[in-house]
Amino acid sequence: MSASDKKQLRKELQNEMLTARQREEQAEAKKLKAYTVTFIAIMVAVFVIAIGSLIFNGVESSGVYQRNTIAATVNGEELNAVELNYYYSDAVSQLYAQAYEQYSYYYELFFDAMGLDVTKPLNEQNNPETNDTWANYFINAGLDNAKRDYTLEKLAKENNFELTGEALDALNTQLTNMDSNAKLNGFSSADNYLRAVYGVGSDMESYKTYLTRMALADAYYQDHYDALTYDEAKIEEHAKDKVNNYNAYDYSYVYVSYTDFLNDAEEDEEGTTTYTEEQKSAARAEAKKMADRLYALGNLDDIRDEVGKIEEVDLEINDYTNDLHTNINKPIAEWLAGADRKAGDVALLENTSVAEEGEEPTVNGYYVVCFTKRNDNTAKMSNVRHLLVQFEGGKEDEISGEMVYTVEEKEAAKAEAEALLQQWKDGAATEESFAELVKEKTDDTGSKETGGLYEDINAGSQYVPNFLSWSINPARQAGDVDIVETEYGYHIMYFTGYSEQSYRDSLITEELKAADMETWYDGIMETATASALDLSKTKLDLVISG
Repeated sequence: MSASDKKQLRKELQNEMLTARQREEQAEAKKLKAYTVTFIAIMVAVFVIAIGSLIFNGVESSGVYQRNTIAATVNGEELNAVELNYYYSDAVSQLYAQAYEQYSYYYELFFDAMGLDVTKPLNEQNNPETNDTWANYFINAGLDNAKRDYTLEKLAKENNFELTGEALDALNTQLTNMDSNAKLNGFSSADNYLRAVYGVGSDMESYKTYLTRMALADAYYQDHYDALTYDEAKIEEHAKDKVNNYNAYDYSYVYVSYTDFLNDAEEDEEGTTTYTEEQKSAARAEAKKMADRLYALGNLDDIRDEVGKIEEVDLEINDYTNDLHTNINKPIAEWLAGADRKAGDVALLENTSVAEEGEEPTVNGYYVVCFTKRNDNTAKMSNVRHLLVQFEGGKEDEISGEMVYTVEEKEAAKAEAEALLQQWKDGAATEESFAELVKEKTDDTGSKETGGLYEDINAGSQYVPNFLSWSINPARQAGDVDIVETEYGYHIMYFTGYSEQSYRDSLITEELKAADMETWYDGIMETATASALDLSKTKLDLVISG
């Protein structure tokens, strides 16, 4: 990767490097609905990462210095070095988790593009964009999180808001399980576990305060989000100039990249390959020729057959069902949204990019796109309960890795599902009795405690096909019951009814909430302050991966 490529990628990454909580606050409103419950699970993941990757060297064993050193202030309140270490270390771990989730074992490439060496102490290397140390970068990220937590915690207390329900249960579970988590990771106590992760001076008392503040801030934020409502007029006003944004499409495309036709590269001593402009021009001409060949076939079936026969380059058909307009590559999305678009239409579209502002666009390849149908997402979303009877036995397919079940194994699961359905029918046969049967008998641990309830199901929901198609069938009525087979087993389905909103209106509502939450959040943070003071006892020499 060239220096200019790294610089460009760093800029893109830096724009994305708001902390996980900030990004969720401002951009992913729907995910915020589960935030107060899921933060504990995130912290568990951070622990696992931190134990394996964060290194603490040369610390005082007592923790007295750390607890008595005022490392920072937030909104006028003092944070000692232990408290700042929590925020600082978690900021590092959050970035590590983000990189690992996105790139798995290749996560170091992510850091390399940012100019961050994961094997060196953070205080001994500079961020190329700021020319300040990476340690200070993460100190600032941690202070941003602290500023948020302290501000929201103060508002929550002023409004007599307290942790309740799932958020409180999740917090208590995390704290209760600390000793067992410590032992699982080879530590004799929770305090020793925390010291290994966050440094000397860390203990359960201070960590409980840290976690509780974070949980209260999250819950208060969530409560404000949940309280926002909009009438139909407001929803329609917001949507009027961007109707296409809420449509979804069934379509297919094959992408022909010019890079597939590049040949005879020159390689320097460092192994970097380059091509002449003539070679690139020739490759683009070949890509266009291939794309024209596919486009000329005029229909998806023939294009699919032809792609299967092509051997000179590796092409594939990409099929999409109910793909939301805002998730689709811009040239394809604009074509799909055409008012005169009809089933079977085929288009040849350029994929272009501009390296620098003012330059002519460069053609990188061609999309051959086939339109199937449009969904305006105006149907009301569905709510169902289900009881899963899993297949038992089975054998793993050596090629696909999927479990394969015999006819007998499938028939046994079906017979069990039919018997359970009959048991329900012979009883009260109500939604409440169905939910109780689910809690007792289902194999779906994810929905057991809620009585098998899944809500707001729409055509774009990520459920297995048979489950989804049964749930969103427009003929479905409240109280409908049936048995549906999927790859997981047999599902006894119970249709509870429709949501108040369509998927389209829920998307618009989330956009309105995201905008209003950003305005509210920016307003309450205007006077918030955070400053680093004495960092001498803060673990600035963290190493991301030792």
